[in-house]
Amino acid sequence: MSAKRIGFATVFLSLLPAAAAVGEIHVNDFDVALYGRWWHVDSFFVQDDLLSGDDTFLEPEGLAFADGILYVSGDRGHYQTDSRLARYDYFGAGVLTFNSYLQMTIASDPNGWGPEGLVFNNSGSGYGSGANQLVSVEKDGSGRAAIIDLVTGEVGGVVSMTAAEDVAYLVSQTGFSTLEDAGGPVTVAFYDETFVPLGDTMTVAPATNGSVAVDAAFASFLTRKPISSECLLTVTSANPGNAINVYDLSGNAIGDQQGLPVEPKARIPMGGGFFLIKPAFGTVEAITIYESQRVIYIGDEENCMVHVLQPGNLVADFDDDGDVDLDDYGLFQDCLAGPGVETPPADCTEDEFELADLDGDSDVDASDFAEFQTMFAQ
Repeated sequence: MSAKRIGFATVFLSLLPAAAAVGEIHVNDFDVALYGRWWHVDSFFVQDDLLSGDDTFLEPEGLAFADGILYVSGDRGHYQTDSRLARYDYFGAGVLTFNSYLQMTIASDPNGWGPEGLVFNNSGSGYGSGANQLVSVEKDGSGRAAIIDLVTGEVGGVVSMTAAEDVAYLVSQTGFSTLEDAGGPVTVAFYDETFVPLGDTMTVAPATNGSVAVDAAFASFLTRKPISSECLLTVTSANPGNAINVYDLSGNAIGDQQGLPVEPKARIPMGGGFFLIKPAFGTVEAITIYESQRVIYIGDEENCMVHVLQPGNLVADFDDDGDVDLDDYGLFQDCLAGPGVETPPADCTEDEFELADLDGDSDVDASDFAEFQTMFAQ
């Protein structure tokens, strides 16, 4: 599914004085199509030091959400000795607001702790289930899991493990899963609630490096397919580009891989009135959700951004009235031209033709009609 609305994006920048330190700047605003539904994207540059004269970056690699707060972790450029955990408040409407930073310390490592993956264990038992505890994994070096104390910033309970890109907590399995990339196929490995490996694995798409567990209701809503069990929502940083996948816990992909676009370009503030022009999604490294509100958060390491995705209408809802009905079919019928025909018929404008091309292959034919049928009357 290709994203057709990105051409209508608004890209804006709030330039602040060089001496002002900020926690987030809203830099992008556009729509992207995922699994046949529009999702509105608000992108936030999550760098507090650059505008105050410190040229290190918070590069989001791990995300976790709980109680209205988004936690963001990652290395800060090449200064890994100053790794911090950022907190952002989320009150809805796609807006992140900087809350605070927590300095993380780990006695066994002078390079600090800049985890690639974060997750809460809210089960009440097992590894990292205590009050104010956050489970994390770090791929650098030998690879470890550890528990972050959200009051003191101290990192403890270190467990050695294979190089892990991310960690998720599986309610249905009463345990954890990790994304592991040791240079071969990327696999998901399963652990019990005490973080002891179970020996079970499954293979996922190359370059997958972010995952979050989602319940059956969220997975069904996202993919528009009937799903009866917990799934993993994952992101890739290449293959060949940033993308989203959904897997059941047996390793079966649900629906096709959904690419994330390079347009519209994001304007990344560099201080002093200067900025970089980069792809909308640079290198996607992490993903988490606000399940009850159906919000998706994506961590973008290269752009130093967090993208907030909120669901909208189905892509076949051409008149934006909240349903796909005969009115929408009228526009689709006017644009139906057949396979390989890339020129709109007389009663169809170029913009309408692009909207009716539901599978993104530059024509409007039977495959688009089949996709339209799946959305009709939803």
